[in-house]
Amino acid sequence: METLKDSSSKSYYIPLLVNPEALVCMGSSIRFSQETSYSSPNQSKTVKTKNIYINILPGKDAHMLRQNINIFGATGEIAYLKVFYRTIEELFTTIVLPGDKVYAITIKSDGKEYTNYVFCRPGSNKVVFDKLFYGVKAQQL
Repeated sequence: METLKDSSSKSYYIPLLVNPEALVCMGSSIRFSQETSYSSPNQSKTVKTKNIYINILPGKDAHMLRQNINIFGATGEIAYLKVFYRTIEELFTTIVLPGDKVYAITIKSDGKEYTNYVFCRPGSNKVVFDKLFYGVKAQQL
């Protein structure tokens, strides 16, 4: 989409990242499996598979947020959301720098379109901030 020029262009994205209508990642898991198939009695083939499951929901619909939890003396969903979004804002403000490139990933779910913003560092070509896929780790089989 763009290259961030200064802190004001960077601050444009904060309300988009902490919007309860935006998607959030509530965790991921990886499951490995292995199957052996036989094409003949003397020849077998082992097939390894990796399945990645990602729990992505709009922030306001995330079931985990509806639990009665206590964070820093405040209880419930509103308290969790405030701490969650404050943490996202602090991480974003600290990690993302002017000069970083902004990419938009459009996701369609249940007839609604969502946009996830990904921030990459030029030179290293690595993602430095992403709200959805940061928890997904690449692992070898």
